[in-house]
Amino acid sequence: MHTLITGVAGSGKTTIAAELEQRNHTVCETDSVAGLCFWATIATGEPVPNFKRETIPDWAKQYGWFWNEKTLTALLNEKPDAFFCGSANNQEKFYHMFDKIYLLKMDPPLIQARVRGDSRKHNYGKLPGDIAAILSYYEDFQNKAIAAGATIIDARKPVAAIVSTILS
Repeated sequence: MHTLITGVAGSGKTTIAAELEQRNHTVCETDSVAGLCFWATIATGEPVPNFKRETIPDWAKQYGWFWNEKTLTALLNEKPDAFFCGSANNQEKFYHMFDKIYLLKMDPPLIQARVRGDSRKHNYGKLPGDIAAILSYYEDFQNKAIAAGATIIDARKPVAAIVSTILS
């Protein structure tokens, strides 16, 4: 069974992945898979080599984080019973490949608090304009996941409670 656990930046995907791994489940944290994720032009999906969002004003209107279909398909075949934790601008194209989708739902105050927090393992959200970018797309992102049948989980819940919900 393939399960997607998704949400915008700061929703807890990395933390959930770590908890699932501690409970001996197979996890694929999508941002960490070589060849899976890349920056691309939203309009065309064409990769943008050496993308540096800090140099482009309003970058989120033109560029996004994408999944490579070939790499994702291979991962799904290699890991027949896995939890995939991550998000991408083009993920709705792949919803049909997952048996279950969970959305870690957020609102603007929680997004801002989490993304500004010091506990994040990567720098997305730390550059000027990142939070504004997240806030510009979070509603549409969440609505698309809900429309695809995602089970909504309040991202404010404790990690153990979220993981127990996913595993139940």
